[in-house]
Amino acid sequence: MFSHLREEKDVGQLRKTIFDIFKRLSCVGHLPRRMWLAINTIAQGVSRIFGADQPMIAFRKWSARQIQNRLDNPETAEREDLLAHFCRMRDQKGNPASFGEILIEAMNLIGAGADTTSIGMRTCLYYVATNPDAYAQLRREVDDFYRENNLDAPITYLETQQLPYLQAVIKEATRLLPSIVFQLLRYAPPGFEVRGVKIPANTPIGMSPIAQNRDQDIWGQDADEFRPSRWLENEEMAKYFDRSTMTFGGSGPRMCIGRNIAL
Repeated sequence: MFSHLREEKDVGQLRKTIFDIFKRLSCVGHLPRRMWLAINTIAQGVSRIFGADQPMIAFRKWSARQIQNRLDNPETAEREDLLAHFCRMRDQKGNPASFGEILIEAMNLIGAGADTTSIGMRTCLYYVATNPDAYAQLRREVDDFYRENNLDAPITYLETQQLPYLQAVIKEATRLLPSIVFQLLRYAPPGFEVRGVKIPANTPIGMSPIAQNRDQDIWGQDADEFRPSRWLENEEMAKYFDRSTMTFGGSGPRMCIGRNIAL
């Protein structure tokens, strides 16, 4: 739909727009009381006068055009994709989703998922390509799975869950180079304490995912090394790693809703 790979360029400056949005949001997220500077009507009006939309407005307009085009011409879709799914959404009473609801879903998916997903894919490919032993073991696992199940088509998401070494490779690559490296702040609850240090209630606190994921106290002396087998050596420890340390998308009830899709 976006034609970026086909045309080998940033069509409509979509990628630049999303990058600009993330630059702003990553700063505003640490200064929430300054959010009005980014979304106030005066700034928006000045931008329009000089013919330059703010990144979020430009992204919203672009997304709306893509959705309207799909709604008007559903037969032009090259394949079944998530936008087609969004257009078919129904609530519990069977009512179709409104244009605004489809727009929000599409913007969330493209804005939050495009760059983070591409970073994750490149990271996995990099570490596999630069570690011959890991590449050989991963290839054996995939080849054996295809042969044992008589497959002749790309494996599905559910089938990948049956490939433990593949899952270990993905988690280990994500650990070393998480797609999101800035802190996702939370407010400390009453009585919160870390290693004997009491933190007052409602204090903004956060942790760098990349610092946590390379901490030798957690991961051992080889914390900076790509070693997928660490996820397979001890099942209980692997569950602990998954639950308590892989926080690149946040954790708890406000965790990134796409984290499980990404992994």
